[in-house]
Amino acid sequence: CPPGYFCNSVGRSNVSGPCSAGYYCNEYGITDANFKECPIGFFCPPGSIFPTKCPLGTSGLYTRTSSIDACVKCLAGYF
Repeated sequence: CPPGYFCNSVGRSNVSGPCSAGYYCNEYGITDANFKECPIGFFCPPGSIFPTKCPLGTSGLYTRTSSIDACVKCLAGYF
């Protein structure tokens, strides 16, 4: 399976689907849709190969976020 996807079949050659929202799969041959948790300050839509950093001036407050909507504006004096 290519990065961003997982395979639950024997031989790991048939794609079962994209990695789950809130997780990322940055290696070949992943067998778990929840391979790596998206860290705080990032978001991971379904099929993510790497976490996407929240835009400048915002941050995520939780792990496993799946959308840019989870990025909230930083408090004054922080970035």
